[in-house]
Parts: sequence; C-alpha cells; structure tokens
Amino acid sequence: MAHNRSVDFRVPTSGDCDRYSRLFSRLWSWEYPAEYYQYKFFENPAGVALAAVAVDGMTGEIVGSTASIPSRYRLNGADVMATQSGDAGVLPEYRKHGTYSKIYKLVVTAHLDRVIAFTHTVATPDAEEVATRTQHFDPLCRVPIFSRRITVRALLPQKVRSLMRVRTEAGFYGKTQAGRYIAAARKICEREGLHIAVVEEPDEGFDLLWEQCRDQWPIALIRDRQFMSWRFAHHPVRRYSILAVFKGEALVGYCVSNVLRRNGMSRGRLSDLLVHPNYPVAGQALLYQAASDMIWQGADMLVGWFLPIDRWEPLLRTIGVRHQHRDERNIIVRVFMAEDSRTELFDPNCWYYTGGADTDQL
Repeated sequence: MAHNRSVDFRVPTSGDCDRYSRLFSRLWSWEYPAEYYQYKFFENPAGVALAAVAVDGMTGEIVGSTASIPSRYRLNGADVMATQSGDAGVLPEYRKHGTYSKIYKLVVTAHLDRVIAFTHTVATPDAEEVATRTQHFDPLCRVPIFSRRITVRALLPQKVRSLMRVRTEAGFYGKTQAGRYIAAARKICEREGLHIAVVEEPDEGFDLLWEQCRDQWPIALIRDRQFMSWRFAHHPVRRYSILAVFKGEALVGYCVSNVLRRNGMSRGRLSDLLVHPNYPVAGQALLYQAASDMIWQGADMLVGWFLPIDRWEPLLRTIGVRHQHRDERNIIVRVFMAEDSRTELFDPNCWYYTGGADTDQL
C-alpha cells in the first residue's frame, strides 16, 4: 500500500522521461513518449523546466509531479522570464500527507531563484478554487474560446463521437467550404500583392517580424526564430503547419495550425498568428488559407484561444469563427517578480494571447 512506502521529493532529470510517460498515462491517459518530455522539460531554449516530482522510495517510479515551462515574455517594454504551469497531478493512492503541497513548494522556490516575473495556466473551477486559496493565483479571465463547427459530427455528444472513426479528409460539404476559403485567400493575395508559402524551418525573417511587432501590446510571448523552431517546427509529437505570408521578399505575417484527432473528432486548431501592423489584411489571407488546409485534412471544427477579444473577434469572424461563452475554465495568473505590472497582468485587454484550445499547450 502507498501509505506504507517512503516518498522522496526532488528535481527531475532527463533520465526521468520514461517515468513521466508512465505517470501521465496512468493519471490522464496521455500516451506521450519519453521524447516528448525530453523536448518539453529539457530542450526548451528558454531554459529547463521548473519542476519537482514525488518518487516512490521502493519502486523509483514518479507518483506525483508539477512543472512550469519557461517562456520569454515582453512585459511593458522589457524582456522578462515567465512560465506556463501544468503537468501537475498525484496518483490517487499517494494524495494523502501533503504530497502535492511538498512538490509545489519546491517549484515556488525555483521561481524565486530564477527571478520569474509571473506564471499562468488554465484551470477548471475546482482547480482554480485550490490555486487561488492555497497557491496565490488570481483569475485573469474566462478562457477566450473561438470556434466554428464544420461537420455534423461536431454537434454529437463526446460519448457518441468516441465510438466513431476520426476523419482524415474532407467530405463533400467540407471540400466546398475549403474551396471558398482558398478562393478568398487568393483574392486577397492578388489584390494586395502578397504570397503565402509553407515554412519548414523559421529563418531570420521571423526575428525581424517579431522586432516589428513586439511592442504593440503590454504583454506578449516572445515569438522569435528560436521560439518558433522549438515550439512548432521541431515538436516531437505534433505536426504543425507554419504558413508565412510575404510582401515581396519580406515576411509580414505567419499562422500556425494543426489538426488534433482525439475522441472521434478532428479539431482544426489555430495555434498562433502574428501579422505586421502595416499589413492587417495579411491576417485575413492567412486565416482563410489555414482554415482551408485544416478542413481538407478532415477538421470537424475550427478552434482557438485568443486575447484581446475585441481585437480578434472582427478578424476571426471573417472565417465564421466566433467567440463562445460556454466554457467554465479560467486563465489564472500568479505574480512573482512583476508586482509593478500587476495592473496589466490582470487586464485581459493587455495580453496578446494565442493558443490551440488545449490546456496542454505544449
């Protein structure tokens, strides 16, 4: 029995990646290989994950974990280090005796030692209640979900969908809609003198685009070449499509997407979008092209998370993707070394936030 075993608390190493894979397979049915955790925790160019684990003293297996993934942010005109919290959980038989509290304290100490400005995560109502009561988090806003259903399957209950075979290509209606989207993208490109291409490996153009965009918002993840290569181009599990739009030879925007097939449904996820402020129409062309590509791959719905809502809503409406209000999860934030920016950190209109509508964003 777990209560008769000793439990050790420590910082994980790259040798623990197989143990991580087994832990999260048991906890959440996440079937990710060890290579995924090696990439996520130990190969991030922003730094090694701020993580702690509880380890069964007899078996050596990881029985509890929490981790925060470092990210470089632009905050009120300065570059700072922040984290995204996640990969948290303890096996049921080890949840007594403050197991999670002990590993969380180790991670808090790591945040202070590494001068982290803030951390953020997405929380269910139950998780938020614990985080705000015991871990000094505060709510930012409700998860800003934008979505559009493409097929009837997207309307079915999850229990029904999970019995169905996932789509890998579009049906008749999907092909029709995809054709309309690609025609709209081409029309914009012809009118504005733009062209769109798939990028396999981000180059120095991504550094220049970030420099041109970085101070449009008080709070934004630094999206330079280094980040884009690690986060999207070299992901060991997911295949992302990076669409770049050019004016002549100059990169003026990009859109990142992928199709996640899970529980009988294919979700077309808009994971990131960045456009030069002088070429806002390039964002429309990219969205039309990305939506077309995902629907051709069998996407039953299009989905993404975006802040600020007022900025994104008119743009996303051009492809029929609308703001939804039914999700009960919140984005929550804990401030460490950025108390002077607390006002901005808890104002959703100050964030440039994008995501593929998955709490496991990485």
